[in-house]
Amino acid sequence: MNDAANDAANDGRPGRAAAVYHHRMTENKAPVTPGGGRTSGVFQDRRIEALLLDSGGVLMQPIGGRWNPRADFEANVLAHAAWVAPNVFARGIAAGDRFFAASTETPDFDDYHRAMLAEMGVPATPELLADLVRPVSPSAVLETFPEVPGTLEELRRRGVRMAVVSDAWPNLPELHDGIGIGEFFESYTISAVLGCRKPDPRMYAHASDALGLEPAQCLFVDDDPELVAAAIALGYAGCALLRDAPAAESADRPSTDRPSTDRLSSDRPGDVRPRVEPMTVQPMTVESVNGVSVPCIASLAELLHLFTAPA
Repeated sequence: MNDAANDAANDGRPGRAAAVYHHRMTENKAPVTPGGGRTSGVFQDRRIEALLLDSGGVLMQPIGGRWNPRADFEANVLAHAAWVAPNVFARGIAAGDRFFAASTETPDFDDYHRAMLAEMGVPATPELLADLVRPVSPSAVLETFPEVPGTLEELRRRGVRMAVVSDAWPNLPELHDGIGIGEFFESYTISAVLGCRKPDPRMYAHASDALGLEPAQCLFVDDDPELVAAAIALGYAGCALLRDAPAAESADRPSTDRPSTDRLSSDRPGDVRPRVEPMTVQPMTVESVNGVSVPCIASLAELLHLFTAPA
């Protein structure tokens, strides 16, 4: 999923980041098991040392269901051009979608907004453009999927290394921090910083290089099966997370214990995390994408059975 559509809490522009990777300088940078060694998992006869995770559609989603543009777009425009009708907004948003589709790289915020405003007949004044990227709290426009915080916590407890690979603007790490999941990731590979988008091989390669691992040691997870197929073709393990797959497609899957969404206190005062219960190992469904077999799951928590919990 293209996270670049959501510019919450942005205070910069694509291309201004100083490095290709955003390394997390935290105590969790190199998670280890209590015994001192990192955990590896088995996936299709491979030893997996790390997860490379897409963001939008895998970890988080926009509140209200729309990535493009930010949720407060209409309110900001109306503050400058009160005459704009709903059908005019619809035309503008469609123009923004076309602008994204035609872009080979993650575009600049202002260029994206100018394309929409031009279609709507609204002057792209400096004041309006500034309002459209005014920082807001990430939690006001973004939310994690219910099982994600608890699953990431458990993966970290099991010593699994994690990094993010996303078509996004440079502020994605700050967005993740704002919704409480940034602490789990060792590095970020971001399209607007690198200057290309998935499935460009550089996106995958920079992510595994940032962790010092070979492609075969990494499992790439994305909600777009074609991007997963591209990673598999490059030598990575891969699986597609299809949350909205029709029930008929998974009717032959054995039943399994799903992570409970019951809330419980974490080890941080005032914080709550979704409970993640032990899961029954189950076969993954497989889709053929461009001649590549792509394993599919319906919840991030299904990855837990790949990694042994520390004693």
